Amino acid sequence: MVIKNLLRNQNWSPIIQALLSLILSFFLLMGSSFFSQSAQIIWNLSLAPLLLFGFLNPLCFVFFSTSKKYIPLSFLVFFILISINFTIGSQITDNFKGNYNENMLVYQLLVLFFFLIYIIAGLFKGIVYILENN
Repeated sequence: MVIKNLLRNQNWSPIIQALLSLILSFFLLMGSSFFSQSAQIIWNLSLAPLLLFGFLNPLCFVFFSTSKKYIPLSFLVFFILISINFTIGSQITDNFKGNYNENMLVYQLLVLFFFLIYIIAGLFKGIVYILENN
């Protein structure tokens, strides 16, 4: 019920979604750094909020967005989120240099995922627009 009411709210700007992701990322990174000794687990958990943003943002674009500023703002916020997450993750983990190539590959795949999801969402929004206007 709560999720249904939250999704009906049409004021889900990319900045609000990013703040939600940052708060979730902070709690996951702090919790995983206290309970886990493995740096790779910390890196993997730090990607969960970025995936949440990667799914939530295109969905909000399809169903709620009417502004042309939504897409550039979304990509800007996404890249800021990645840089913040990468910086915080590298500060928390001690053996950052050993996992650098693997972590960079995962972040590159995450960016590719975000672009592909946005392309699919744009196609879906275009199809819905065509069907509604015919």
